[in-house]
Amino acid sequence: MEQKPRIIVHRKVYDLTHAKHNPAICLTPGLFQSVKPNERKRTKLDITYKYGDKTISFLGYEILDASDMRLLQFLVAMGTHAPTISKPIINVREPHLFPILKTKDQNIINNAIVEGQKKDVIIIKTHIRKLLTEMNITTGGKNFQNIRTRLKRLASITIWVDNEKEEAAYYLLNYKFDKESEMLHIELNNTITNTIIQNTNYTLIELDEIRQLKTAPARLVHQRLCGWINFGKNGTVGMDTLCDYIWTTPTLTHNIKKHRKQVIKKTIEELKSIGWKIWEAEPGQYNIFRVHD
Repeated sequence: MEQKPRIIVHRKVYDLTHAKHNPAICLTPGLFQSVKPNERKRTKLDITYKYGDKTISFLGYEILDASDMRLLQFLVAMGTHAPTISKPIINVREPHLFPILKTKDQNIINNAIVEGQKKDVIIIKTHIRKLLTEMNITTGGKNFQNIRTRLKRLASITIWVDNEKEEAAYYLLNYKFDKESEMLHIELNNTITNTIIQNTNYTLIELDEIRQLKTAPARLVHQRLCGWINFGKNGTVGMDTLCDYIWTTPTLTHNIKKHRKQVIKKTIEELKSIGWKIWEAEPGQYNIFRVHD
């Protein structure tokens, strides 16, 4: 009997597995939101959030959506998975202590140099197509240009942090893109850098889950839930709160409220499909358990 040819299915292998994200960025209401067509040019980003003893403000010329959030997640993951360049120390008197970047790249680390002080920085060096591949996005069509547009948008965001002892301002990230080699050099900001290096009080985000999620509402809700529900833990959240994770505008009509509830129910099913345990304890109240592998 003639044997049928064996079909071998190769599963795509990724290098990045998780991101140690800053919880304040993950939990700030409205920092990432559902964006309607043409809404970006009409609305500026201006959000202030109280996190612990800090007041954190995010300012930008455009609002951020789920795709911007997803890109930042993978950039943070690259910083998380870069032990060889996670703790370089730069000092104006001893620039040779930073061996990773050549002289032509010095401009990207200007913001990391403080006279008389030393500080840790994280510099990511990657090919833009490698970044797209890790995000499970094809490198053809408009995706290549879209990722550059989102990089510009993220790099334009200013973060202002104020507490009892000091105040500081810096960009969400700095980057340089070489158009010939298509290489990216990205410097993560102080808040994210400290979260990764100190290895405490971080939001752990599994990238396999991110790659499986298909819709913007599910991605937005997923990051917010990751911000306060750790692996092996559970929490309770209401329908209205889940809506607030996606939309910043109030529910004005019955039809809008009905539509948003339908989106939330689909989002819950999508989260359940990647392993989260969610059940409705009572009308409009959901128990959520984050499964630990």
